Amino acid sequence: MIADQIVRDLLSRPDIVGTPTPPRIVVDSEKFYNDSSQRIDRDMVTGALRASLSRAAAGRIRFVSRESMDIVMRERELKRTGVADTGTRGMTQGVSGVDYQLVGKMSSLDSRDMKSGLVQRRTQVVFELVDLETGDLPWTSQPYVILRAAGDDVVYR
Repeated sequence: MIADQIVRDLLSRPDIVGTPTPPRIVVDSEKFYNDSSQRIDRDMVTGALRASLSRAAAGRIRFVSRESMDIVMRERELKRTGVADTGTRGMTQGVSGVDYQLVGKMSSLDSRDMKSGLVQRRTQVVFELVDLETGDLPWTSQPYVILRAAGDDVVYR
Protein backbone atom coordinates (compact mmCIF):
# COMPACT_ATOMS: atom_id res chain seq x y z
CA MET A 1 0.00 0.00 0.00
CA ILE A 2 2.79 2.42 0.92
CA ALA A 3 4.75 1.58 -2.26
CA ASP A 4 1.69 2.17 -4.46
CA GLN A 5 1.10 5.56 -2.84
CA ILE A 6 4.77 6.53 -3.23
CA VAL A 7 4.78 5.61 -6.93
CA ARG A 8 1.54 7.51 -7.55
CA ASP A 9 2.98 10.56 -5.82
CA LEU A 10 6.28 10.37 -7.73
CA LEU A 11 4.64 9.73 -11.11
CA SER A 12 2.39 12.77 -10.63
CA ARG A 13 5.42 15.05 -10.30
CA PRO A 14 6.55 16.44 -13.70
CA ASP A 15 9.73 17.81 -12.10
CA ILE A 16 10.74 14.22 -11.29
CA VAL A 17 9.38 12.09 -14.16
CA GLY A 18 8.68 14.73 -16.81
CA THR A 19 11.79 14.00 -18.89
CA PRO A 20 12.04 11.65 -21.89
CA THR A 21 14.57 9.49 -19.98
CA PRO A 22 13.22 7.87 -16.81
CA PRO A 23 14.97 9.08 -13.64
CA ARG A 24 17.26 6.63 -11.85
CA ILE A 25 16.64 6.03 -8.18
CA VAL A 26 18.46 4.03 -5.50
CA VAL A 27 16.35 2.30 -2.84
CA ASP A 28 18.45 0.41 -0.31
CA SER A 29 18.72 -0.09 3.42
CA GLU A 30 21.80 2.10 3.85
CA LYS A 31 19.66 5.23 4.17
CA PHE A 32 16.59 3.71 5.81
CA TYR A 33 16.84 4.47 9.50
CA ASN A 34 14.97 2.62 12.23
CA ASP A 35 14.76 4.84 15.29
CA SER A 36 11.69 2.99 16.55
CA SER A 37 11.46 0.69 19.55
CA GLN A 38 10.87 -2.28 17.23
CA ARG A 39 13.51 -4.58 15.77
CA ILE A 40 12.98 -4.38 12.04
CA ASP A 41 15.03 -5.93 9.26
CA ARG A 42 15.79 -2.87 7.13
CA ASP A 43 16.91 -5.02 4.18
CA MET A 44 13.57 -6.82 4.18
CA VAL A 45 11.62 -3.55 4.23
CA THR A 46 13.64 -1.84 1.50
CA GLY A 47 13.75 -4.99 -0.66
CA ALA A 48 9.97 -5.33 -0.56
CA LEU A 49 9.57 -1.60 -1.17
CA ARG A 50 11.97 -1.65 -4.15
CA ALA A 51 10.17 -4.65 -5.70
CA SER A 52 6.75 -3.02 -5.29
CA LEU A 53 7.99 0.32 -6.62
CA SER A 54 9.64 -1.32 -9.62
CA ARG A 55 6.47 -3.21 -10.52
CA ALA A 56 4.20 -0.21 -10.06
CA ALA A 57 6.49 2.21 -11.93
CA ALA A 58 6.47 -0.05 -15.02
CA GLY A 59 9.63 1.45 -16.51
CA ARG A 60 8.71 5.12 -15.89
CA ILE A 61 11.29 5.14 -13.10
CA ARG A 62 14.51 3.09 -13.24
CA PHE A 63 16.01 1.58 -10.10
CA VAL A 64 19.77 1.20 -9.71
CA SER A 65 21.42 -1.29 -7.36
CA ARG A 66 24.39 0.08 -5.48
CA GLU A 67 24.27 -3.01 -3.27
CA SER A 68 25.44 -5.11 -6.23
CA MET A 69 28.34 -2.88 -7.24
CA ASP A 70 30.93 -5.58 -6.47
CA ILE A 71 29.46 -8.07 -8.98
CA VAL A 72 28.91 -5.33 -11.57
CA MET A 73 32.53 -4.21 -11.34
CA ARG A 74 33.81 -7.81 -11.48
CA GLU A 75 31.84 -8.50 -14.69
CA ARG A 76 32.94 -5.19 -16.25
CA GLU A 77 36.56 -6.16 -15.58
CA LEU A 78 36.10 -9.59 -17.21
CA LYS A 79 34.64 -7.96 -20.32
CA ARG A 80 37.32 -5.29 -20.59
CA THR A 81 40.21 -7.73 -20.21
CA GLY A 82 38.75 -10.03 -22.88
CA VAL A 83 38.15 -12.95 -20.52
CA ALA A 84 34.41 -12.60 -21.26
CA ASP A 85 32.75 -11.28 -24.40
CA THR A 86 30.60 -8.14 -24.28
CA GLY A 87 27.36 -10.05 -23.78
CA THR A 88 24.26 -9.08 -25.72
CA ARG A 89 24.06 -5.51 -24.46
CA GLY A 90 27.60 -4.34 -25.19
CA MET A 91 29.74 -2.17 -22.95
CA THR A 92 29.26 1.29 -21.51
CA GLN A 93 31.81 3.84 -20.44
CA GLY A 94 30.62 3.74 -16.83
CA VAL A 95 27.96 2.28 -14.58
CA SER A 96 24.59 4.00 -14.36
CA GLY A 97 24.66 7.28 -12.53
CA VAL A 98 21.84 7.95 -10.12
CA ASP A 99 19.54 10.96 -10.00
CA TYR A 100 17.81 10.35 -6.67
CA GLN A 101 17.96 8.24 -3.53
CA LEU A 102 14.86 7.30 -1.58
CA VAL A 103 15.62 7.64 2.12
CA GLY A 104 13.34 6.83 5.02
CA LYS A 105 13.02 7.03 8.76
CA MET A 106 10.89 4.96 11.09
CA SER A 107 10.22 6.20 14.61
CA SER A 108 7.81 5.21 17.35
CA LEU A 109 6.27 6.39 20.56
CA ASP A 110 5.21 3.82 23.14
CA SER A 111 2.96 4.21 26.16
CA ARG A 112 1.78 1.81 28.85
CA ASP A 113 -1.20 2.12 31.16
CA MET A 114 0.10 0.68 34.43
CA LYS A 115 -3.42 -0.09 35.74
CA SER A 116 -4.79 -1.95 32.73
CA GLY A 117 -1.53 -3.19 31.23
CA LEU A 118 -2.55 -1.74 27.84
CA VAL A 119 0.48 -1.03 25.68
CA GLN A 120 0.04 1.41 22.81
CA ARG A 121 2.57 2.06 20.05
CA ARG A 122 2.44 4.75 17.39
CA THR A 123 4.91 4.03 14.59
CA GLN A 124 5.55 6.61 11.90
CA VAL A 125 7.41 6.15 8.62
CA VAL A 126 8.44 9.08 6.42
CA PHE A 127 10.22 8.86 3.07
CA GLU A 128 12.11 11.58 1.19
CA LEU A 129 13.60 11.72 -2.28
CA VAL A 130 17.08 13.28 -2.26
CA ASP A 131 18.42 14.84 -5.46
CA LEU A 132 21.96 13.41 -5.58
CA GLU A 133 23.30 16.28 -7.64
CA THR A 134 21.98 19.23 -5.62
CA GLY A 135 20.93 17.78 -2.26
CA ASP A 136 17.41 19.17 -2.75
CA LEU A 137 14.37 17.27 -1.46
CA PRO A 138 11.93 17.44 -4.39
CA TRP A 139 9.48 15.10 -2.67
CA THR A 140 8.58 14.04 0.86
CA SER A 141 5.92 11.48 1.65
CA GLN A 142 3.04 11.98 3.95
CA PRO A 143 3.74 10.37 7.32
CA TYR A 144 2.54 6.76 7.29
CA VAL A 145 1.23 5.97 10.76
CA ILE A 146 0.68 2.52 12.25
CA LEU A 147 -1.22 2.33 15.53
CA ARG A 148 -1.15 -0.80 17.67
CA ALA A 149 -2.48 -1.67 21.11
CA ALA A 150 -2.28 -4.85 23.15
CA GLY A 151 -3.22 -5.92 26.62
CA ASP A 152 -0.60 -7.32 28.94
CA ASP A 153 -1.68 -10.72 30.26
CA VAL A 154 -1.61 -11.07 34.05
CA VAL A 155 0.27 -14.39 33.77
CA TYR A 156 3.26 -12.68 32.13
CA ARG A 157 3.59 -9.77 34.59
